[in-house]
Amino acid sequence: MMPPKELYESMAIDRTPYIERAEDSAKFTIPALMPPAYTSSTNKHQEKLYQPYQSLGARGVNSLAANLLMSLLPPTQGFFRLVIEDGAKDKIGDPVIVSEIEKNLSKIEQAVQKEIEIKAYRPPIHEALRLLVVTGNALVHIAKDGTMRTFRLDNYVIRRSPNGKPFKIIIKERVHLESLSDELALALQAQASSDRMVDLYTCIQYQHDTKKYLVYQHVEKLFVPGSDVYYKEDELPYIALRFTRVDGEDYGRSFVEEHIGDIRSLEGLSQAILEGSAASAKVLFLVSPNGTTKAKALAQSANGAIVQGSANDVSVLQVNKQADMSVALATIAEIKERLGKAFMMTADLFRQAERVTATEIQAIIRQVEKTLGGLYSLLSSEFQLPLIKMLLKHLQKRKEIPKLPKEVHPTIIVGVDAIGRAA
Repeated sequence: MMPPKELYESMAIDRTPYIERAEDSAKFTIPALMPPAYTSSTNKHQEKLYQPYQSLGARGVNSLAANLLMSLLPPTQGFFRLVIEDGAKDKIGDPVIVSEIEKNLSKIEQAVQKEIEIKAYRPPIHEALRLLVVTGNALVHIAKDGTMRTFRLDNYVIRRSPNGKPFKIIIKERVHLESLSDELALALQAQASSDRMVDLYTCIQYQHDTKKYLVYQHVEKLFVPGSDVYYKEDELPYIALRFTRVDGEDYGRSFVEEHIGDIRSLEGLSQAILEGSAASAKVLFLVSPNGTTKAKALAQSANGAIVQGSANDVSVLQVNKQADMSVALATIAEIKERLGKAFMMTADLFRQAERVTATEIQAIIRQVEKTLGGLYSLLSSEFQLPLIKMLLKHLQKRKEIPKLPKEVHPTIIVGVDAIGRAA
């Protein structure tokens, strides 16, 4: 089998076009979410990041990610239910017993919800949603202690089966020698860079014969002793997320990429308006070379001073581009309206009038949310359900909840389901 380091470099070739599109999408929204190849979050050259001429892209990303977070993990209610199959209810027969079982299942739901709040999952999930909106991909890892981490697209490579299930994932991290065991640190002393950093590779491989995932780690080309662990399919602590699912592709496409035309146009027009406004704000007095007014006397005179000269000799330079700039401003307004609807910035969509009814506001919000029904469906199957199953397994191992029978399964009640109920 090829070592993880060489395999990562080989698989990274197929990832290159997705990285380039992600960098382009982040450039006009939030550049720090996917810095160009010459910089990174640990690099000191953050000043090389592109500075957009408009903030609507960043506002849109944060607005959409926040709305998705509130929809997927609502703070005031649970986002799933533990449901008993109808056949199991029929076997039990007694409605009183069924009611008591459902009451106990409700306590388990509350335990899972409490676990999410205690472990503070919302910040890493919000970061994962922002990465999904901008780059289209994110990898979430839940450690044994219950803490959650989010990996960016340039930190991992992935291969998926035709049905979309990951069968190989390799994560690349830069770690310090001091964070490793003494034996590994001594063996890697010569391979470490000047800042004593080495590459840690975490490989997740699906085993078809055992139908389990094998997870193991290498530091550079050395195997980390004791790092190999087997996980069942529904217990894998790594969740590879995509914004949109494209058959035959290992990586997803981002929401920003779908609207990159409007975002590019807004960036160019905003730059033109800003530069044109700066040129128009510059004040230059022109003095006729054949007149009696002297430029030096005009420049050195105090406010209110009496200077010998003629007013006809002095004029002010004007750009006179109001008509052209008004066209650009009108186009910017149209683009902002389209992007506001797309990124669920509903506050910018309401009419500026005295009588705007609550019914009108709710109708606008429902219309915007319905456009994201497909995304809710994808996140429900690829993120929410695996997260619930993983948390249930963790709580069962800690013996905080009993083991659930196979007739009980979780069902998502937010996202697209909530939209359907509202409709």
